Amino acid sequence: MLGSTISSDIRLSTRSCVRSRGARIGGDELVAITEQEPLPSTAELLAARLQATLHDDIEVEVHLFELGLSIGISVYPRDGEDIRSLFTNADAALYRAKHDRRGAVRFFTATMDLQLRDRRAGARPQIDDCKRRAVA
Repeated sequence: MLGSTISSDIRLSTRSCVRSRGARIGGDELVAITEQEPLPSTAELLAARLQATLHDDIEVEVHLFELGLSIGISVYPRDGEDIRSLFTNADAALYRAKHDRRGAVRFFTATMDLQLRDRRAGARPQIDDCKRRAVA
C-alpha cells in the first residue's frame, strides 16, 4: 500500500518536469515514455530533471522516505524500433545502473545486449533441467 502511494507521489512529482506518459510496471520500477527529440542528450537532460525532482525526501502518512532514482535509458531508433525492444533494452540499462550504484544513469549499449543474451543462454539449460525434474 505504501509502495503504491509512493509511486503515485513520484508520478505526480515527475509529471511537472517532463512531457511524458508514466506507469508503474512492477515493484519499484516506473516507466516514462516521452515524445521529445530521440537524442541521447535529450534523454540525459530528462534523467537529470527526474533525479532533481526526487531530491527531497517523500513523506507518506507518518513515514519519511529517502529515495534514490536509478535510470536505464534506451533511445528510439538507435536501441530498438519497436516498444518491446526499447523496454527490454531500457531494462538492461536499468539493471546495470542499479548494479553500479544508487542514483546511476545508464544508456543501453551493445555490450549490455551481449551480456543479456549470455545470461539468457545460461539460464535456459537451468530452466530446462528444472522442468525435467518437475516432470520426473
